[in-house]
Amino acid sequence: MTTKLHEKMQRNFVCEMCNFYTSNKYNFNKHLLTSKHKNTIKYNIYTTENAKLIEPCIKYNCECGKSYPYRSSLYNHKKKCKKKCIEVSNEIEDKDNKNKNKNNIINKDLILKLVDENSEIKLLLFKQFETMQNQISELIPKVGNNNTINNKQKFNINIFLNEQCKDALTIDQFVNKIQVTLEDLLVTKNKGITEGVSNIFIENMNKLSLYERPMHCTDTKRETVYIKSGENPEIPGWFRDEENKKLKEAIHKVTHVQQQSLDKWIEEHPKWMENSQEQEEYMMLIKNCTDDLGETKEDKVIKKLCNKIHLNQIDT
Repeated sequence: MTTKLHEKMQRNFVCEMCNFYTSNKYNFNKHLLTSKHKNTIKYNIYTTENAKLIEPCIKYNCECGKSYPYRSSLYNHKKKCKKKCIEVSNEIEDKDNKNKNKNNIINKDLILKLVDENSEIKLLLFKQFETMQNQISELIPKVGNNNTINNKQKFNINIFLNEQCKDALTIDQFVNKIQVTLEDLLVTKNKGITEGVSNIFIENMNKLSLYERPMHCTDTKRETVYIKSGENPEIPGWFRDEENKKLKEAIHKVTHVQQQSLDKWIEEHPKWMENSQEQEEYMMLIKNCTDDLGETKEDKVIKKLCNKIHLNQIDT
């Protein structure tokens, strides 16, 4: 039954102008008599002779080589063509297996290449790690030595200050003993308050021996200063002056001492008010001695003092 229907549908009756097709000749003849077909012929100068029987386009093919115009026909055919389909399927599977084998070979080559590259990377990392280990091994003794040196230096400075400098002046005793000279005032007049105050400190420090000085610097870069205090019961003896607070206090006291010493210049120039040149000198002296010792100028004084009182080496 299916075969007869299939053979019957092998040829179609088609009217190209009307886009009409059928497998039944009766229906086709009936179409030729319709007004739609006649009007189409009339306007397109088309005759019934143009209506012809054509072979349909073959669309559906079986793997065995047969072709069918309809999907249903191909479907019915494949039910009887299992053996051939199986063979084709086996061929496809063989092709797939070959492709898989080929891919496996490619994958193996890729894996081997990656393994080689990873081995090179591991070797490089190992060498770098070994180099780092050697560097660390070399640094550890140095770090240990630095700690030993620092501890030794700290121990040495404490012995030096508490034993060899135990009779040193306190910072307040030092400031109270300062005598500002006329030469000191002239330095301030000519070079400014920073140079003037630094000069007063250094000149009076030079009058004392190393062991009599009330302050010592152990690190000029960090401006680490140790000061002796005796007046403050909370800080007896030598101590590290954090942020140089005690030293800054002493600097301001010296500045005040200098201002109180201006009378020495007047004593040396009793007629300064009658001399215009001496008037200018006195005004410049007053200006510089009373100048504000701000943070910047204060830091410059501390730097100069640290360079002067720095302990280069301590013998124990």
